[in-house]
Amino acid sequence: MNEWKSINVDEFRNAVLAMIKSEIIYDKNEDKADSQENIEENKEQQTTSESSKEISQNLSFNDIFITCKRLPFEVIATIQRILFDFQIERLDGKNCLGNMIDFIRIFDQAKNTDENLKFILNCITSAIIKAENIINNEYDISPSYITKYDIEKLSLQEIPLSDLESQYRSLKLSSDLQMLVDFELELIKLLEDPLNFKFNPTITIPRGDIPISCFDLIINQLVDSIRLDHKKQLQKVIDFITDIHRVMQISISDSVYSLMNNIFKWNESSEHLFITRILAAQIILGKSDDLLLFGRLSSKTFLENDLKPYGLAKCFCQSDEFEDVSFIFLSMFIPLAKSLLMPFEDMHSMIYNNYLSTLSNFQAIFYDIYESTVSPQDRPKCGLIEYQKIIEQSFVLWSIAISSELLYFNYKSGLYSHIYTKEELYIVYYMMSFTLANAFSAQDQLRICEAFETYSHKQKNAKKGKQKQKKVTGNDIEQYKKERSLDIKICNVMASYYAGLVHFFKYMLNENLFDDISNETMDELSLYEKIASPVQNIQHLTAPSFDEFCVTLSMTQDDHKYRASAILTETKTSIAELVKEGFNSSEADLITKSIVSANIILKGTHSENKIKIDLQKSPIYPTFGFVE
Repeated sequence: MNEWKSINVDEFRNAVLAMIKSEIIYDKNEDKADSQENIEENKEQQTTSESSKEISQNLSFNDIFITCKRLPFEVIATIQRILFDFQIERLDGKNCLGNMIDFIRIFDQAKNTDENLKFILNCITSAIIKAENIINNEYDISPSYITKYDIEKLSLQEIPLSDLESQYRSLKLSSDLQMLVDFELELIKLLEDPLNFKFNPTITIPRGDIPISCFDLIINQLVDSIRLDHKKQLQKVIDFITDIHRVMQISISDSVYSLMNNIFKWNESSEHLFITRILAAQIILGKSDDLLLFGRLSSKTFLENDLKPYGLAKCFCQSDEFEDVSFIFLSMFIPLAKSLLMPFEDMHSMIYNNYLSTLSNFQAIFYDIYESTVSPQDRPKCGLIEYQKIIEQSFVLWSIAISSELLYFNYKSGLYSHIYTKEELYIVYYMMSFTLANAFSAQDQLRICEAFETYSHKQKNAKKGKQKQKKVTGNDIEQYKKERSLDIKICNVMASYYAGLVHFFKYMLNENLFDDISNETMDELSLYEKIASPVQNIQHLTAPSFDEFCVTLSMTQDDHKYRASAILTETKTSIAELVKEGFNSSEADLITKSIVSANIILKGTHSENKIKIDLQKSPIYPTFGFVE
């Protein structure tokens, strides 16, 4: 392949055009290898002759294909490869649809004379139309991220999938072309019905370049304005398939909290094609007009299933008001969940400006309906003072867990978007620790509510069987209390991690050891009020005041240093245990490196040392080092 790179493009073009005219390449009876040899042998002779210059001036690219008796697979592969690369770029949100269509139209006449090329172009065109339609229908995912086209004005013809599959069976294509056609057909199926789609397990995407042909240098001149790396585009497709598989796993989420958590974790797991975000919205949230989550659950059923384990009265879930509030939930939750699928810059903007207050308003309405619908005698009672208050607050705890999680996503997406200055980081970490601690506390107490509901249900069954009922005890609650889930444990450990970072930052700031942060010029009050302000929009949750913030961190430097080291060291041990239970090992490595770098600094700081903060590897888990 490399030998072609040394050929002068103009000389090569003239030679090829001249040989096409004399039908050297396209003689049906001529061996392909001989044709390649003839290209090499005749290049010099053809490019130096006057007749060759005349031919090169008078033949267009369409002439090349119209005069062909057939097109070699390598030529079709070159055309298909360039279109494929453009297609993936468009699916990633780039504004290159016009380039694709211009390129397709160049071969309009040629495709009428070659059935293989015609089939390839029809496959890609049909996939383009499907993609543009779904982009237009779900444009609210991120309108700033992609250009919207009126597909009807593009004069493209969509071929039904059944017709394409029928034509495919009658054609003979090279193995590489077959692989790429298989992907195009699978893509069309996915775009037609994301909810019910299952990838063909035998589908294979080639990992290398399609073999180069003598037309590569010529055809590539048509798209000189955009150069795409074919191997990178193929890798995007492989990642796309993996992404879709992961999205389908999210649809097993059984609560609002776990659904939001799973969507966010999917978003931060890797870079995603733009079209993947749209398909994820349809797979998880259903089509915008069917009012079903996952394409199968009504919002009423989903909410009822979420609240049922915590002993919320049946009369509440069966009331007309609950039916109404379920519809309100869906109208609020679908756009909120879509925001969690956006790129982080867009996500942060949507959460901060819209969905924190929207969620709070919904929770206020929901709570008022619960209070007015469920009479005191219908609410769960356990008779144990130490548990009764928790069980009475099950609805509030459920709300706090969800709102704390969204607050955490607000700060985390802000860090991913690099909107915070280094002066603001320790306050952001303080608020992240605060929100995670609240999420942990709420979920941990909901385990008690769930245990009591399980016990009560068994007691009711015992009553039906005329068995003697016994009074509930603390041991009964503990017996039926489930083990903490991995997500609950992660909340607790991460709250500690960020608390440790806050003490680390306060120690360094008070010692004025950071290289590019001056403690003397900081307006801590203004910074705190700005960063803590989103909490004011949250129902059932109150942020610490600035005075409380100051009191919490009012301690000696030795205490800051000791607490930072102790908390971070304990967190490092806990992270290692979480990995054994399934915590992401790559994320665990980033946290561990952050902790180790902080502890090295704490052990080796002197007044003459300056400390730098490195956010390049991860804005969520900073590392630290001495300035050289």
